Amino acid sequence: MRTANFYRKSPVMIQKYLFLLALCFVIQLSWGQKTLLKEANKAFKANDFNTAIADYKMIENPDNQTQLSLADSYYHLGKMSEAASIYQKLYAAAVDLSQEELLRFANAEKATNNYDQANTILSKYAQKPVNIEQKLAENAENLPLIFELQILDKDSEYSDFGPALLNDQLVFCSDRNTNSPIFTRTQRPFLGLYTATVVGNEFTNVSLFSEAINTPLHEGNAAFTKDGKTIYFTRTNEDYKRINGVKIAVLQLFKADFVDGQWKNIVKLPGNDDSYSMAHPALSADDKTLYFTSDMPGGFGEGDIYKMEIIGNNSYGNPVNLGASVNSEMQEQFPFISKEGDLYFASDRFMGLGGLDLYRSDSTDGAFAEAYNLGETINSNLDDFSLLIDAQQETGYLSSNRSGTDKIYSFTALDNRKRALIGMVTHAETHEALSKVNVTLYKGETRLTTVKTDANGRYNFILKPNMSYHLKAILQDFQPETHTVFVDRKSDMQLAIDLQLQPQAQPTTSILVERHLDNIYFDFDKSVISQEGHEILDKLAIFIQENPSIRIGISSYTDAVGTSSYNKILSEKRVKATKEYLMARGITSDRLSITASGEEHLLVESPLGSKQKIRRNRRSEFRILKN
Repeated sequence: MRTANFYRKSPVMIQKYLFLLALCFVIQLSWGQKTLLKEANKAFKANDFNTAIADYKMIENPDNQTQLSLADSYYHLGKMSEAASIYQKLYAAAVDLSQEELLRFANAEKATNNYDQANTILSKYAQKPVNIEQKLAENAENLPLIFELQILDKDSEYSDFGPALLNDQLVFCSDRNTNSPIFTRTQRPFLGLYTATVVGNEFTNVSLFSEAINTPLHEGNAAFTKDGKTIYFTRTNEDYKRINGVKIAVLQLFKADFVDGQWKNIVKLPGNDDSYSMAHPALSADDKTLYFTSDMPGGFGEGDIYKMEIIGNNSYGNPVNLGASVNSEMQEQFPFISKEGDLYFASDRFMGLGGLDLYRSDSTDGAFAEAYNLGETINSNLDDFSLLIDAQQETGYLSSNRSGTDKIYSFTALDNRKRALIGMVTHAETHEALSKVNVTLYKGETRLTTVKTDANGRYNFILKPNMSYHLKAILQDFQPETHTVFVDRKSDMQLAIDLQLQPQAQPTTSILVERHLDNIYFDFDKSVISQEGHEILDKLAIFIQENPSIRIGISSYTDAVGTSSYNKILSEKRVKATKEYLMARGITSDRLSITASGEEHLLVESPLGSKQKIRRNRRSEFRILKN
């Protein structure tokens, strides 16, 4: 019995053992969670976001900072829906987000087309009301170009971007080289330069650009001189440097020459530094100036656009920042200079549609004007960048990840500049200028605006391209004149249309006025002759019969209620009813001249859009046309 009792544990002892076992498990679990969090943070800091996400998702009861890091990891991998969900959860819990985190949150919301929420977040960021869509709509009124895009090589699995032209070939960056090392951040091969022929919407004859240029490192955007004998391109630094505690391979600019059918003399440009990047080369039309992106010290934001003079023999001027009209506190990247000297570039400034948007800065005498967003016909809610354009040919290429992967798009650029329409209104017989003529511009049946001719008979309007308008000129005692205008995108910037007004035959109406036979009135929206009208028309018929040498002009009108086309039809019914009544009283048709004028020549004006029914405007007027 004692032997048996020796192995028996009391209930108290069992509880102690179980407590110690649980405590060990908790300590081990806690230690494991701390280790996991440490590894996740390490991966996050190294930009290994795939590993960071996997580790962060295994953390139990993550704190706010861990959730923010998870959201940021999704964001940096372009998984915006996942990022937005976490940011929104933290925002709803009143977690204090930094300015950078607010921007990422807003960008994630833009990427999921939630612009209302993005506006709310950006209003907090900017400390003032923000409405992106409204701002871009206002901006669109003055855009010089609109664009029609077509994706290229749509069905390929590869990431392609950064188009450049070399003779009839497209040179671009791609991750399609399966023999290259795998880049940790994307889990895809390192980038290299490729060449292809564009046939329709497909790439053909795709091949590595040059084994001398391509290395196991990243090779990126390229620019070529006009003669095709010099290339400037981007390559990652071979040595990783620790910048702000993170190991980074900075981007650097290189140059090579095409000699005897090979790319040779590959050199790193002076000015490159291991502590900052220089990338995305672009050349001026005369090949004398190199433009590029850099985050070197002294800039406006996270990355600015610079230029430097190309002196020759691998000698260059000092980098010059393009200034606040181009650069912002955000990132400016991927410059391109058109033949006209205008600058196109990408920026992630917060008033854009989302991610990187394409912008333009017009050049005047070498100075760049305030940059503006190129609008919704070319930009999306994701990254749009690396544009090249031949404005004279109205064609070009750009890069975008709007399909989920970086792809190259071809586009047609359509002239969207407004045209000035000027003209003079003159007397058709004397050719004298007519002042105070009401010239109205219509688009369809919609009245856009009305102006009066000046003392010299001149008028002017501003018209949008690719639209059809019509003009109507009206002056008392003259017949109205209309003219159709179609503004073609290829038309001159200033259009001239002169109008001539034919005078109406001047009647002797005083006797009709004296006898109260000068007009009759109609009920609202009616063409039936009233009892009062019967009495006046009966007397008028007797007057016409007593004066066999005269002809009577009948003009019928409406008020301004309803559309102009409807009122035109209504006035036709009124003038027809008036004429038929007189003919029924024995007046022959050849003695009656009729005009249906709709809502023209209102005797009593009403405000634009007013529904006021004014009886004096609803009338048939009578004039003596011939003695």
